[in-house]
Amino acid sequence: MTNERSCPSCQQALETYAEYCPNCEQEFCPDCFAPIGSTDSACANCGAEFAIYCPKCEAEVDADAVQCGNCGYHFAMQGESQTAEEGMAVISTRATLTQATLTHSPDEDEETFTGECPECGEPLFIEDGFCPECETTFCPSCVQIIDEDDEVCPHCGVLLYFDCPLCGHELTAGADMCANCNALFLSVCPNCEAAVQPLDETCAKCGTELPIEQRKNARVVHTLVSGLQIVRVFACTDCGTNFESTAGKCPQCGLRVCANCQLVLEEGEEICPRCRLDSNAQLWPCPQCAQVILKGQDVCEHCGQHLCPNCSAAISEDDTGCANCGAEFELACPNCGAEVSAQAEVCPACAFKFNE
Repeated sequence: MTNERSCPSCQQALETYAEYCPNCEQEFCPDCFAPIGSTDSACANCGAEFAIYCPKCEAEVDADAVQCGNCGYHFAMQGESQTAEEGMAVISTRATLTQATLTHSPDEDEETFTGECPECGEPLFIEDGFCPECETTFCPSCVQIIDEDDEVCPHCGVLLYFDCPLCGHELTAGADMCANCNALFLSVCPNCEAAVQPLDETCAKCGTELPIEQRKNARVVHTLVSGLQIVRVFACTDCGTNFESTAGKCPQCGLRVCANCQLVLEEGEEICPRCRLDSNAQLWPCPQCAQVILKGQDVCEHCGQHLCPNCSAAISEDDTGCANCGAEFELACPNCGAEVSAQAEVCPACAFKFNE
């Protein structure tokens, strides 16, 4: 029989070790399970202290901070237009200090940036369209510098701002989900994988209808490192049970969550509609820059480090085998893709010279 307790705020039945009530959004201390506020830095009941992290770059922040000092993310500004659950998610991942040896601390990693500023080269989040370092505004689609008053990118023609068709909240071109109502905007057609825009009603290539759905995101309670693999602990949005991303689904109710972007998946979805990754994808830290990558990638998209596609160990561009796991590689011509030997100076298929 499953052990249960009741939420002291709404009397909803909960699992014994649930740290969150899905009915009223009440949070509980992960040590003694007493009710706590979403911004509390310590439990008044047992004295456990919490570390609070920015939901964007995962840098540790003060409980009363309204902006992340590391990446500039505005907590209060985002929370004002969100639901209670989303507002709590903005305050972010919580972990007790007594669990610090088990928790993958964000301070051990660099931020999971998605690109560099086209003006100063500072690492940043491309989808923001703005560099907090040099205050340059750029298109989040083509990453070209634009005027801050532009509504359409003069370089690629993409709409820089748009209103969510479900709630009217203004969003930037890089948004894949509305922060106000959780409307999901597809970036590629689910049928033919052609690129689509947030307001497209049908795919221009194949004609597939593109309905806008409201989807949930699971809250990340902890981020752990198991060997080389990065494991995220989610709070189930249906029953409040905590479960690891490697489990594939909630052990209590079967809810499935994308291990990469935390989108709650519907029954039968094997490819996440938000990030387009396999729902069973494994996440690993790059051995060079510690950024999160997918197991099996041969190059880190963040730092350019070449990786063994078998074990994700760092290798050089010219290696014909992995010293870590023994896997052997085939080298291909960068011009035509033909297989070439490690000693070749010219491609036998297209005469491309490798050393030039």
